[in-house]
Amino acid sequence: MVNVRTDRCPTCLEEHKVTVPAFNYPNETKGLYCKAHKLEGMTARKGAKCVCGEIAYYAEDNKDKRTLKPTHCSEHRSEDMIVVTATCKECWDERKERVRPLFNIKGSTTGKYCREHAKPGMRFVGTYCTLCDYDIVSSRTFCFPLCQNCWLELHPDDERAQHIQHKQNLFTEEFKKEFEDTFTPEQVIYDRIMPNGISKRRGDIVINCYTHYVVVELDENQHRHPSYTPECTETRINNLVEDGKCKPMAFIHFNPDGYKEGNKSTESCFQKREGKWVLNQKEWTRRLTAVFDKVEEFANGWDFTSNLTQIKKFYYTED
Repeated sequence: MVNVRTDRCPTCLEEHKVTVPAFNYPNETKGLYCKAHKLEGMTARKGAKCVCGEIAYYAEDNKDKRTLKPTHCSEHRSEDMIVVTATCKECWDERKERVRPLFNIKGSTTGKYCREHAKPGMRFVGTYCTLCDYDIVSSRTFCFPLCQNCWLELHPDDERAQHIQHKQNLFTEEFKKEFEDTFTPEQVIYDRIMPNGISKRRGDIVINCYTHYVVVELDENQHRHPSYTPECTETRINNLVEDGKCKPMAFIHFNPDGYKEGNKSTESCFQKREGKWVLNQKEWTRRLTAVFDKVEEFANGWDFTSNLTQIKKFYYTED
């Protein structure tokens, strides 16, 4: 839920964004607007300030101190200054390294530990969807404070929903045509919670092969949006496995958009022209063939004794 006790920039709220105001007139002590919407004559009212009156974010790196006080803004900082952020105490005590703490217990708004030193039960600090409480959401998105999946569930007839789901709908249609004689309708679940599933997670396509499951996910733009963190992906996989009664489960992640392989870049199967999606049919067919071959391979099973969970990514940039 949004912390309503914290002041918000009124202009940002009209745009369905959440920004803490830090600027107001010099005779005021409380911030009224954010930097982007401040009025003429307004200066920073909150936080440490640079000599120019702007908010200070930078300071010289003192290797003897874990906590630094910002002294300069971005315009007046020197090249050797660093951005002042909180530092994981464990990392500092062990090796004098500044690692930003981004993990804490549920409900916390500030991090206490880094990923390496996070305690059991801690999760990434961020704003979570107010409905499912699983996905991290950004105030810059149109569906805030919901995640995209929950928003689509509540607004299936919205014009934006049809635009968002264009790739997913096309992929689902292709899948149904390819496997209509392979799987029965009872075997396949399309973007729905698994029977008796308690996590509310929904795989794009979940195939019940009776001895195991195959989950096919369409990961647009490789899910490189900041809201998709490794922790969220890991939690999602674990939740789906639990909803499947811990049967062996294979995951196929398919990126229909651009990617790099070595020094070679490949464009997305979809290009937007004059507000409409245009499909590169040749590239689309090439990718579908590889993905569908892997679906058939996984559906026939694998050596469960060696690994109960298999993950295969298609058309991801090599890190």
